[in-house]
Amino acid sequence: MIAKIISHGADRSEARGRLICGLEQDRGISASTTNQGFLISCLRHPGFAKGEANTAFIATIAMNCWRRAANQSAHAAARGFVALRHQSACAALAQRT
Repeated sequence: MIAKIISHGADRSEARGRLICGLEQDRGISASTTNQGFLISCLRHPGFAKGEANTAFIATIAMNCWRRAANQSAHAAARGFVALRHQSACAALAQRT
């Protein structure tokens, strides 16, 4: 375990919202491989928001959250690669002129 984030609020919805916000704003663990995106996806899942999560939640529902988080990470990496390639192409063009 790298970190433990705890939230509280007047009700479940407020505490959940604060926890999502805390996970999204955390910069201290973003350089490491974490399950941060997975946790955010689970917290945003309608079943979790309604309080319907149980011991089978991860196995039956949240695997979709894991896949979605992985896809978002892959898309972010692809966007970074395209931006880097564009920057390199612009630099090469600038050197020629």
